[in-house]
Amino acid sequence: MGVLLRHCRYDMPSLYDDSSIQPVQQEYNGKLNFATDSWLSSNHKSYIAITVHLECAGQPLLMLLDLIEVAKSHTGVNLGIAFVNVLKTFGMEEKVRLLNNYQRGSLTYIACALQILGITGDNASNNNLMIKYLGDTLDDFPGPANQTQCFAHTMNLITKSILKPFDT
Repeated sequence: MGVLLRHCRYDMPSLYDDSSIQPVQQEYNGKLNFATDSWLSSNHKSYIAITVHLECAGQPLLMLLDLIEVAKSHTGVNLGIAFVNVLKTFGMEEKVRLLNNYQRGSLTYIACALQILGITGDNASNNNLMIKYLGDTLDDFPGPANQTQCFAHTMNLITKSILKPFDT
């Protein structure tokens, strides 16, 4: 079952030259945090935006990786497929884990650390299913242990609930 995706990176190639993303693709060995937001537009098209957040030379860095029109509904599986495709497109699928070699005397130790620190999204159930899909699909990604729910989305829902009795 294929999912037809339309990516903004193919519509705006000047924003995605190889030099801007290459350090994250190959050289960056620090922690990566991703954020996603998905929504249904007023014309009933499903979208997902995926950003990556990292620290570079002591400064926070944020990059929009892609804004994708998901041709089918934004179910957890479809969002997971879109996320994996973005990782593959940017050459980051191997950054789920980071292998470090440590030399101590004549012995070499290999330690495996997760390079993807977390994925943040709103508290919709489709994001929980996306994280489960990623845990089942990406080797060494622990799934829900690395999921963060967006505090701003939660506060927005609480505020709307409090203000609802005052609607006219």
